Amino acid sequence: GLAVAIIGLCITWIFVKDTSSFVQVESETTSSSIPRLNNVFIETSFTNRNLSAVTQAGLVNNLNDGMVWGLLPIILSQKHFSLIDIGIISSIYPAVWGLSQIVTGKLADHISKKKLLFWGMLLQAVAIAYLMLASNYFQMVLVSVFLGIGTAMVYPTFLATISDHT
Repeated sequence: GLAVAIIGLCITWIFVKDTSSFVQVESETTSSSIPRLNNVFIETSFTNRNLSAVTQAGLVNNLNDGMVWGLLPIILSQKHFSLIDIGIISSIYPAVWGLSQIVTGKLADHISKKKLLFWGMLLQAVAIAYLMLASNYFQMVLVSVFLGIGTAMVYPTFLATISDHT
């Protein structure tokens, strides 16, 4: 793990360049009709309906994610899965999530963000509910896949929606 972290740091240090020059050009060349937020917390939490809804849905999504990361290995262990199976099933969720975002991130620019958020969160909810009913390896893999797809549907859509409204 330490070697992967060091390699990642080195690759980032060598290949990732500071983007402040791009931000400067972008801020000079584009203007927005969206007013600035005076109080980010109040407006995103209470007064701006769109930002408030996305913020609340994002909170639920993060709670789902944290709960799954904590409970999935415990549930799998209680259902007598081997340590290797627990590792494989638990890793499918973030792998599917990460890879699916390549598609769903672009999809969020072309279809209704509200529908994508709704269906993604519904898919997460169904997968989490089925987590308790699933009993064999295949069913648990399906739960992980559906959780990954659901999270991939909502996560980049949250970012795109926030970007659209700020």
